[in-house]
Amino acid sequence: MDKLPNKIITEIGNTEYFPENLSEAIEYKPVVAILMTRDAVSGGKEVLLTKSRKTGKWYYPGGKMDMQLDTDGTYKIEDPKLALRREFKEELGVELSVDIPRNPTYTEPVKTEGNFYLVYTYAVDVTDKDLGEFTLQEGDTVEEFQWVTSPFDYDLTEVAKNSLIESGLFGKPDSVE
Repeated sequence: MDKLPNKIITEIGNTEYFPENLSEAIEYKPVVAILMTRDAVSGGKEVLLTKSRKTGKWYYPGGKMDMQLDTDGTYKIEDPKLALRREFKEELGVELSVDIPRNPTYTEPVKTEGNFYLVYTYAVDVTDKDLGEFTLQEGDTVEEFQWVTSPFDYDLTEVAKNSLIESGLFGKPDSVE
């Protein structure tokens, strides 16, 4: 399938998704990410990036929302805020205690490695007292994490790059006019 499925969730969280066929449900994966910023000591903002063990690319903390096939044939999708909190703890070992906006700040369909994803990115500005000490979790997909003031200097995933450009917080990379 070269295009995204016709049915894409427009409301998320406690929502039922009715795929037209099983292959559509298998191809589509809802994903959540958190674009977390804080004030940099040197002024301006810095963003939290995590590096994938598998690809070596940098992205925001987050991951796939759990989907379960119910006995009535519908897919139940994990609430996105719960998924963000679960993924954050799995990746960085910290309970995410900040308020997460009701709706995603950015939404982008992506096809990568033969899979379709719909990425819901939530933007949150934090202070150091909002967060605990990060600890990489053994066996997780995150190789390292960094707070950075120049995120376009990193090998970002397209979704991370696009949402950073749209946010306007860090300008634009040199390759984008």
